[in-house]
Amino acid sequence: MKNFQKSSASRLLTKRLTDEINKISIFSSHEHFCSEKDYLAKRLDFSALFHYVILALSGSGLSNEERKQLLSEEVSESGKWKIFEPYLDRINNLDYFNLNEIVIRDLYGLEGLNKKTYKLAGERMRELQTPGHYRKIMKMSGIEYALVDNLSGNSEEEFSRYDRDLFGLIYRINSQWFVRDWYTKKEIGNIKKVFEYIDEFVDRLAASGAKGIKLPMAVWQINLNFQNW
Repeated sequence: MKNFQKSSASRLLTKRLTDEINKISIFSSHEHFCSEKDYLAKRLDFSALFHYVILALSGSGLSNEERKQLLSEEVSESGKWKIFEPYLDRINNLDYFNLNEIVIRDLYGLEGLNKKTYKLAGERMRELQTPGHYRKIMKMSGIEYALVDNLSGNSEEEFSRYDRDLFGLIYRINSQWFVRDWYTKKEIGNIKKVFEYIDEFVDRLAASGAKGIKLPMAVWQINLNFQNW
């Protein structure tokens, strides 16, 4: 009897804690959503979930050509699956992939991504591809506000495509900032002028509504070449 009472009390406590945790609003500081306008224009299939999974696939031997085909809207779903399936066993224990499995289960009602479900996943994605989808998903997830880096650098025109009540835009420092010619063309020839230019640029970003700046150097700008020991 005592064991039953302890078990019952434990379940009640777990439920109370879960309910309270689910009430907490989330501020997401790292998203790569395209604008909803661009999202609605896409031809979605299972590969649309492969944002960070692509990195895992590349690390597992996926070639650049295969990567292009997986991300192309011109390649059929069956063609993409033929490319992806040989790599499934290599990445199915990684967090990047397991997060996709949660989405496929909870949002699309399917038991994971496999040969039987990949076309159904695309169908479910296209069924949900309607105006207001971002707001609905964020509400379901408890996300009140998100900072978004759409990977392009974000021009003012791109900023205007986003719902500012949901998203704060991040400016991504792109490769031009690391090329000397870019500064010489602007007649910036010393450190004092560099800092003056940066101050002016940050002021312009703030005026356009940007909420932050991202330096992606660690991933994309540094050539990690270990051929010369």
